[in-house]
Amino acid sequence: MHEEITACFRESYAALPPAIQQVATRKIALLTQNLAHPSLNVHRVRRAHGLWECAITFRYRLLFERDGASIRLIEIGTHTIIDHVHHRKS
Repeated sequence: MHEEITACFRESYAALPPAIQQVATRKIALLTQNLAHPSLNVHRVRRAHGLWECAITFRYRLLFERDGASIRLIEIGTHTIIDHVHHRKS
């Protein structure tokens, strides 16, 4: 699976603690190999058409879009990035 990285993702990744960056790098590799891996807990984000999330750690999440054989990494951060998506006006 091919991955595309957005500028927003690059910024949010750079702001992560180094230990979380290491875990995120491993999880992203796993995501590109097997979207269904249980440790990723991949699922659609409610109220955001076409947006998906996966678990990096208990506290950190990754937002991405799927398009055929590629994924587009949107943002990474604490679970509050998901909360912000859920609270957007439809």
